[in-house]
Amino acid sequence: MMEPKEGMRTTIRKIRYFSSTAWPLAILAVIPLGLLGRAVLGLTFLGSGDALVYYFPVRYLWTQAIAQESFPLWTELLYSGYPLAADIQTAAFYPLNLIHLFLSPLAGHNATVILHTVLAGFFTYGLALHHGIERRAALMAGIIFTLPGCSFSHMGFYPFSASLTWMPAVLLTVMRYLQRPSVRRGAAASLTWAVQVLAGFPQLVVYTGLAAGVLTVFHIITSKSRSWRVIGGVGCIGFAAIGLSALQIIPTAEMVRLGPRTRISYENFALGSLNPAHLPASLISPGAMSVAAGSSGDWSAAMYGIYFVGVFPFVALAYVLAMKPWKSHREQIFSGSGPPSPLPSARASWLPWACMALIFALMATGGRTPLGIILYHLPVVNLFQVQARFLAVAGLALAILTGFALDHILQRTAARGEKTRRWTPAVMILGLAVISIALRFPERGIWEKAVYNNFGAIRSITPVEVAAEGLLLLALAGITAAVIHVAPRLGQAAGTTLLTAGIVLPLAAFTPLGILSVPGTTVRQLLNNRPPTIQAMEADSGKGLSEGRVCTLSDFLFLSSASWTEEYAHLALPDLNVLYGVRQIGLYGPLQHNTYNRFIGRMANNATYPDNLFLSQWVADVLGIRFILARSEFPWQPDPSRHTKIYDDGRVAVFRNERAMPLAWLVPMTISDEPIWNGEMPRLEPHSVAPVRASSAVSRQESESLRAGEWVNVIESGDGRLEMDARLERPRFLAVSLRHYPGWRVHVDGEEQSPVRAYGFLMGTFLAPGRHFVVFDFHPASFLIGAAISALTAAILLGLLFWETKNTTRRPQGIREST
Repeated sequence: MMEPKEGMRTTIRKIRYFSSTAWPLAILAVIPLGLLGRAVLGLTFLGSGDALVYYFPVRYLWTQAIAQESFPLWTELLYSGYPLAADIQTAAFYPLNLIHLFLSPLAGHNATVILHTVLAGFFTYGLALHHGIERRAALMAGIIFTLPGCSFSHMGFYPFSASLTWMPAVLLTVMRYLQRPSVRRGAAASLTWAVQVLAGFPQLVVYTGLAAGVLTVFHIITSKSRSWRVIGGVGCIGFAAIGLSALQIIPTAEMVRLGPRTRISYENFALGSLNPAHLPASLISPGAMSVAAGSSGDWSAAMYGIYFVGVFPFVALAYVLAMKPWKSHREQIFSGSGPPSPLPSARASWLPWACMALIFALMATGGRTPLGIILYHLPVVNLFQVQARFLAVAGLALAILTGFALDHILQRTAARGEKTRRWTPAVMILGLAVISIALRFPERGIWEKAVYNNFGAIRSITPVEVAAEGLLLLALAGITAAVIHVAPRLGQAAGTTLLTAGIVLPLAAFTPLGILSVPGTTVRQLLNNRPPTIQAMEADSGKGLSEGRVCTLSDFLFLSSASWTEEYAHLALPDLNVLYGVRQIGLYGPLQHNTYNRFIGRMANNATYPDNLFLSQWVADVLGIRFILARSEFPWQPDPSRHTKIYDDGRVAVFRNERAMPLAWLVPMTISDEPIWNGEMPRLEPHSVAPVRASSAVSRQESESLRAGEWVNVIESGDGRLEMDARLERPRFLAVSLRHYPGWRVHVDGEEQSPVRAYGFLMGTFLAPGRHFVVFDFHPASFLIGAAISALTAAILLGLLFWETKNTTRRPQGIREST
């Protein structure tokens, strides 16, 4: 039994340990809050581009349904129906999305972005501590991974930023398992990895798995026991993570199988690969990347600058490598040797992180090197684009390497006991501030125009700008080296402040927060005010917009915050329409149906875009597109006989499609040899299971065979359910304007049938003469199978944890202590 005094001493030691660990966590929380203070006050929306026009509306749609105690696996608002929960980028089952249920949409979005930024720092700090790195050095590693371009430039790109946040946490839990394998640590690693999967960006999940593989290989090589069983253990962790997240993975896999990802071309796969000659510049500064590769309209080259890590990591590594005498310290520089850490530590070498930085930087070159061919033939890896995203892992590796370097510098300086004058930090911080402000001006012109304002505005860089930025970067490198040299000679508080300023001030200058955000008033306007275009359509329809869909023809632009309010007042962009409950086919969606894309056209960057013949074809009619929004300068000539203009303000026009089909209609069961579309009504091919050909049509005589006493009435239309009442005098085909997708069932008078695919991408069913009650409902087996696998995996892990706990309790005290 523990004596009272000994128990008190243990409690005091724990309090001291947590207090010594808490202050770096407080700094990691304060820095994002300080930089994003306007978002905390609700003055800005963190994110632009994809964040505003796609991810925010889709998450808003999901959370609104959950708040109303609905579970919309399918939504009729997007495209011609969309499996909302199956799209992994909706992050429907991600636990932290519950924040949106308790906050307003704007506050909820900003809160999740800031929370993930803070958590990324926490997890990286913990990962550095696990290696025995000193707290101040671990703190700097956390700041370096949290603040550079990869994190901040994607902060509104919600699935990416959320998945990136969990990357260091996954690697930390895997390394803890490698250090001392146990069911408890394996279960923690599996759960953490599953959360990263649910965060919604599979590409980073796969890259995290590759990074975990690198750490595992180095552990096997350097381990004294050379136990190869850890490979099986890490493999089980991965399988358990897949099992826990199967509720999301299996529906997503079903969706991807029907989409373009399974047949991605090498050119599309290699899109966004980094030029090896631009690698150093792109890691140091986004502006330097634009200097190296930016040219008018060359957005794919300029975008690499968003993965920069700044000057500090490279200066710190160069500084420690230049320390004398090199030979006597080469075994200690990055080995983690020094005072023991209060945390259980694997004392891992710097070598796996150095190799990881080099390997992933090389893989970021993708299609620019022969390595791209190899990556293209690797299963799973070849489903993803933008190979430059490998730099996200390289950035984490550089942050940990910087922690090792600073740890060694702090130890060497502490051993010598050198001191410096107290006014030195103030002078250096002032110098950093001056250089950062000077950097802001050339960076503002190059970085913002090249990447996040308008891809078409990239301009050639003048020699004067090249020289100015080069001199400023050299000056920044010099003062950063002085900061690293002086900071360890100060006290803990002053030294930490100086190191933090050396990282934060330049990165704040590099990061265009104004371009990476949208005014909060604009977002509130989106939520509370209906644009004039929506008002015009409502006034024309009389019954709202529930009778048909809307198609928006517009270029997909990354609009700046300055012009967004003015632009949106005239034109509702794709996917934003769902904020008003408007059915719209949408022109932008990362995961689309192959058949669907063939009919509406497709762009190479995963955005769908109609060709000039789109509105003269039957597709718009069978999709039920009742209103068409088009920019006035869009190269399209409407047909006056079928398109009536109801709104035009000189910048955008709204047309009503006079031939739009309703949500459900009857098709005569006759055969016609007429091969062209004559504007009346498409017919069904005489095959009960085969898709209808796109060019098929019925003649006027056939359409008139529908008698006056025949009708179909839509009783209820909602997410995943469509109820109709129909009366027929002859056998007919009932067509519905909902996309054919696995999981749909149809009940005719209570009898279940399989929906028939019609018009290539829609569905329907055959009806006999008489009165019928028809119900289409969405009950996908993929969700049921995924939920069963997730529950079974969780039960197995709980059983193994109980078994391990029970066996540990039964061991004698001496055996437990020795173990």
